[in-house]
Amino acid sequence: MERVEALDKISKISVYLLVFLIPIFFLPFTQNVLDYQKQFLLSILVSISLMSQIVKFLIEGKISLKFHPLHILVVFLLFVFGLSTIFSKSRIESFFGFPLSISQSFLILLFLSVLYFLIVLLFEKKEIFYLVILFAISILLTSLFASLQLSGKFILPFDFSKQNSFNTVGNPSSLAVLLACLLPSFVILLSLSRRIIKVCIFLLILSSVFYLLLLNLKISFFILLISCIVFLGFWNLQKEIFSPSVLIFSLVLLTISISFLIFNLRIFPVQTPLEISLAQKISFKITLESLKENPVFGSGPATFLYQFLKHKGTELNNTLFWNLRFLNSASKFFDILSTTGILGAIAFLGLILASIYFGFLKILKEKLEKLDLLLLLVTFIPVLTFSLLSFLYFSNLTLEFSFFFFFACFVNLLTDQRREIVFKEGRILEFFLSFTLVLAFVSTFIILILNIQRYIGEVFYWKGVLAWQKGDIEGTISNLEKAINLSRIDLYFRDLSQAYLIKLTTKVQQGNWDIQQEAAKAIESSKNATDLNPVNVANWSVRGFTYQSLAGIVQGAEEWAIKSYEEASKHEPSNPYYLTQEGMMWTRKGILSQSEKEKEEFFSKAENLFKRAIELKPDYAPAHFQLAIVYYSKGNLDEAISKMEETKIFAPLDVGLAFQLGVAYYQKGNYQKAKEELERAISIVPDYANALYFLGLAYDQLGEREKALETFKRVSELNPENEEVKKIIFNLESGKKALEGILPTVPPKTPIEEKPPEIKQ
Repeated sequence: MERVEALDKISKISVYLLVFLIPIFFLPFTQNVLDYQKQFLLSILVSISLMSQIVKFLIEGKISLKFHPLHILVVFLLFVFGLSTIFSKSRIESFFGFPLSISQSFLILLFLSVLYFLIVLLFEKKEIFYLVILFAISILLTSLFASLQLSGKFILPFDFSKQNSFNTVGNPSSLAVLLACLLPSFVILLSLSRRIIKVCIFLLILSSVFYLLLLNLKISFFILLISCIVFLGFWNLQKEIFSPSVLIFSLVLLTISISFLIFNLRIFPVQTPLEISLAQKISFKITLESLKENPVFGSGPATFLYQFLKHKGTELNNTLFWNLRFLNSASKFFDILSTTGILGAIAFLGLILASIYFGFLKILKEKLEKLDLLLLLVTFIPVLTFSLLSFLYFSNLTLEFSFFFFFACFVNLLTDQRREIVFKEGRILEFFLSFTLVLAFVSTFIILILNIQRYIGEVFYWKGVLAWQKGDIEGTISNLEKAINLSRIDLYFRDLSQAYLIKLTTKVQQGNWDIQQEAAKAIESSKNATDLNPVNVANWSVRGFTYQSLAGIVQGAEEWAIKSYEEASKHEPSNPYYLTQEGMMWTRKGILSQSEKEKEEFFSKAENLFKRAIELKPDYAPAHFQLAIVYYSKGNLDEAISKMEETKIFAPLDVGLAFQLGVAYYQKGNYQKAKEELERAISIVPDYANALYFLGLAYDQLGEREKALETFKRVSELNPENEEVKKIIFNLESGKKALEGILPTVPPKTPIEEKPPEIKQ
């Protein structure tokens, strides 16, 4: 008996810890300091609680559980997510979430479903009250910390925490909508509390309102408005159970939400960071396109990013945010519909609608004690508001946890009926149940070990990133390889490939051409990334970039770069970057080819690719510039100059473009325009030696001998070993033309490229 009680205590303590810690928990040891850390905490504490209960069931030989029809819908939702994970485009990411959308992963739903059953199984009504109070205190600490952050009072020593947008829930807007969903429940909770708890809840209400006013976010006031209306509806039905103070608080909250929605008031002049999210219209369009591909099960949980990249179209290409990648749509519902299909949406909607039905049925049809009814409303109102929120806002782990927590508490209060299953010796059903429990224990333990292993791998990965930022490439490679040994994630292989490229480049710059090993490792790592996850465009992008960087060093690199960029374009057809990079490889092949027929063919392919890139994004400067290079390479100097002048409109501060345009004008003999463009290049980068070199030549051609001499002396200072520059200076000092007796070459220089986020800068 003592053993059983101890096991119950372990289970309950684990849940209490989880409820208190999830809103405030974070650690600085990985790249994702919030949701990934919370996922790790959730997996550990839920696993401990579950395994304790399984051992208890096996010792007692029975299972006792409060039954409610909503249990079936929770299991059905989990079952649908499981099937969607099996048929997913990317099973590992759908299961674990990381490095994609952690909150929408099957693993999160699995642990939250287990938590739901644990709360229903373990806790009595009085303990539900304590759970809610504990969660409220955690939210109080969260809101106080977030308010300090927004006000510019940074109390934590970490670099990432020294910005006013940081809080322990997620984006500032995420915390705002969370507080808006919960405020009416906090008001009711105030009337249920005594002494110090009452003071804490009162402070929680004040701090929550203060944060909402500080952030001044319309969606949070809209959610608050709806939640207040819902509460006042219940108040109208059950006036006798509410104290006057509860009504007053609710009316104040209602007035605040209406005033700020209508009049757009701002009390506190706080500069909050810009938050960028997808619009509902684009999210709806992407969801429809996704359903055409996978109508039943979707593309798999947590894979909205892949749907976004494939179906976003060119609408965003006309904005500053064209190269951003969104892990979530505008709302949780669109995420579910696009990633788990019609079946997932039906399961989710069924759970919400059934919850609302049983909640109203309980409140309107049954005669409940005052305290029971108040506690039921404390848990039911968040279920309603979080359900509404799922159609208006995307989710994160704290929001997901909050919904399941209040949903579990609500279902716990719906019924007192317990069903008991006793394991009797010799019966096949009981043997099967015992076997299932043992299997569940082993599976839970295995998943826990896998999570711990992946977590340690992520810690090593983050050490590698920090080493990269410090310029320690050996440290980067060492830590990334340790991370890969623990968990084979495509992100780790992508970055390892680029680390080996940096090491190779460093060796070449030092005059060491023993680079075969680094080249082979870079190629192998980029290939491993695409093999692990061939639907992730970032993997093909890095593989193409790797081969492109090794062109001329590794045989066949050009062809593999072209194939990789072609594959990337299939997964993100609206991105002009891949077409431009592919076109650059064809331009290179054309320049190096000895056959005039091949030259024409390769240049024609490059030209078509650059034009297609420009069609996708008319102001994409790299494509315009590379098209000019094709014209230049074909000998169409006038057309090249015209295209570069056009490109200058889109990239006025691109030093490479200014340089190339200056050189083109110089070669055409328009020395005045050459001088203007090269002076523009020097104004952007004063020590740009190649631009100084041609500027000196332009001065010489224009008869500005003193400026030419002064410019070449500057070039000599930057390149003291260059004999050609010394000869030019001698010519100028002797009164001769700068290039007398010299045949200069044109140093190639491409403009600064816009790169996707997976290509490390």
